[in-house]
Amino acid sequence: MQELAQRQSGLVTAKQAAERGVSARVQKRLVESGTWTRHLGCLVVSASTGTPPTRLDNDRRDATAIGLRLGPDAIVSGPTALRLQQWHVSASDLIVSTNPMHNYNRIPGLRILRDGVERRTIAGVTCRIARRDFALVDTLLHISLDDAFELFDQAMQRHWVTSQTWGLALELRAGKGRNGVTRLRQLERRLAEGSHSEGERVMRRLLTRAGLRGWKSNYALRSRDGRILAELDFALPRLKLCIEIDGRAAHSGREQFELDRRRQNLIQLHGWMVLRFTWWQLINEPETVVAHIRAAIALRERDVAVA
Repeated sequence: MQELAQRQSGLVTAKQAAERGVSARVQKRLVESGTWTRHLGCLVVSASTGTPPTRLDNDRRDATAIGLRLGPDAIVSGPTALRLQQWHVSASDLIVSTNPMHNYNRIPGLRILRDGVERRTIAGVTCRIARRDFALVDTLLHISLDDAFELFDQAMQRHWVTSQTWGLALELRAGKGRNGVTRLRQLERRLAEGSHSEGERVMRRLLTRAGLRGWKSNYALRSRDGRILAELDFALPRLKLCIEIDGRAAHSGREQFELDRRRQNLIQLHGWMVLRFTWWQLINEPETVVAHIRAAIALRERDVAVA
């Protein structure tokens, strides 16, 4: 039993347990005593290691449970699929696509889609995992509109979406539900605008009105051998001055927080000054924001002159 559970992220089904001599009555007693627990319709039978599971551990367990519960044709999508493929998002809904003809009972914590969209997949332990671009679309369609805008901006910043991939998403969803297509077209307009977040759009207007010229948006900072080290929201390359914009929502999660700080250190280690502004500052203190930028330009101009 333990060997099987180890291969399945600590899980077995009631049927698998019964086949190995653990009757339904014994299973119930083990659960009631706390020796075993239930998760998405499966039994958690592996002993705890004493180390709290990571988010990725939980995602793997969720995906494995879906395959055991719904069968190998089920497709794990949404935020779980994104994180399993190294795209770190904070949304928590577990979204699963399955055959529209199947009729499963409701499983708490699970959103089952029967939309008939043909998703491209990769292999999982017990079922299939929606490829990242398809999982991203499913996530964007099933979170709030504000959260979808925030996530889409993040996706653009990290080059998770392009005009080509988004065109494919729209093509596949055409006729699958007016609300979904309407939202995707709203997001498509943001992609066409070329600025990666609402905060960046506001900053662009502030710079223009203040007469601060020469800024390049979405500037690629490269190493000496030409590798892209980071993409800067706004840059004055001559002065090595960078402006970074934090989004409206502060829910990017611990992993993204750590990535952002490592990224900022990397930029600074290459000789750049980094200014960070929040959405609140851009909207409520625009004069202060512009004043800080002017002061930073003066400092960098002085440094260049001394050099």
